[in-house]
Amino acid sequence: MYFALVALLFIIEKSLIMNFLGIDYGTKRIGLAVAREGSTLATPLTVLDVAGKSPKSIAEIVATIVRTEKIGTVVVGESKDFSGIDNLVMKKARVFVSVLAALLGETILIVFEPEFFTTRQAERIQGDHPLIDASAAALILQSYLNR
Repeated sequence: MYFALVALLFIIEKSLIMNFLGIDYGTKRIGLAVAREGSTLATPLTVLDVAGKSPKSIAEIVATIVRTEKIGTVVVGESKDFSGIDNLVMKKARVFVSVLAALLGETILIVFEPEFFTTRQAERIQGDHPLIDASAAALILQSYLNR
């Protein structure tokens, strides 16, 4: 009986764990990174090819990942121009985020994290590779986790 109770508590605890998802939004590719609850390390997850896709179809893909990965907080890179105004990509990212928020409901927190040339930073650290946008997402998420 004791072991069954411990096993049940373990299952309940695992189901309550909420992880973090970092997003480096782009018009051609979106990089995704994750950090497990209790961890202080963001790791690249995948890159989505989103060229020509609607904000709704992109948000549906990300919402599926949010549910599969048991995400509790989504951290989206907030890209501004040199004068501090949303750049063209950020304007599209805000549309995507509003659609994603509608799909996920109020149970998932979506926050913006300031970012500046994170893809270039990732390239400087790792060189150019297929998951560079996911590495940029990891830098965005890591910045959020470090606060």
